[in-house]
Amino acid sequence: MLGVLGVRVEGGAQAAEPALRRARATGISTLTARQVTVHADAPEIPVAVDGEALSLPTPVLCTLAVRTLRVRVPRDRPGADPLKQDRTRRPDWRDVIHLALTSRPDSGT
Repeated sequence: MLGVLGVRVEGGAQAAEPALRRARATGISTLTARQVTVHADAPEIPVAVDGEALSLPTPVLCTLAVRTLRVRVPRDRPGADPLKQDRTRRPDWRDVIHLALTSRPDSGT
């Protein structure tokens, strides 16, 4: 699911409201969806993609694509079990697939 956060700001006081009131701020809307289309009165809008500032033409379609994200983490990362770090061992793909397809109750997915 996509996490969507919308912020509407109509002045200086309302711009500070999310920092002060957090989730109770009147200009904030949140939702989850599998697809989101952002319409605007402008031909393009400023967006942030992975922390990078961009401008995209409207409407902007945000959707999920299966198997498009690959995450690589170091074996000696914080929290990794040093006893399980056999550097010659190949990954057990059944475990990888199980982790990828199983949702965790505390993650909201």
